[in-house]
Amino acid sequence: MVFRPWLTGDREALLSICRQELVMRFIDGPWDDDRVSRFIKEEQQSLANDGVCRWAVWHKQTMGLMGFCGFVRSESALEMGWRFDREYWRQGYGAEAAKHMIDWAFVNTEVELIYAQMHVLNEASYALAEKVGME
Repeated sequence: MVFRPWLTGDREALLSICRQELVMRFIDGPWDDDRVSRFIKEEQQSLANDGVCRWAVWHKQTMGLMGFCGFVRSESALEMGWRFDREYWRQGYGAEAAKHMIDWAFVNTEVELIYAQMHVLNEASYALAEKVGME
């Protein structure tokens, strides 16, 4: 996996993920072009202002967008979030990305707490959170 900041040109690749009903069912439903563009701008601003963002995650061999994983700063803590294309579900990519980002955060930020919020019915996200050591 390759982690990098969002570029405006990533809009179409992210849109293809955020239009998937199964990917978005526990979030706020499929996103349209405008919502995806706003997300990318928000993440660019978050990185510039807070030093963290939900990084774009690209497949190293294919250079296709896998999804995102990273943080939103919340006072003295970081809220972790992830979203992956269905193509990459249940293959360990989410856990690998989350572990990488947690390690990165404890080395590169002054944060003492990382947490994640998820829909009560999102069993896969709960399992991923537990896999990376969240309680």
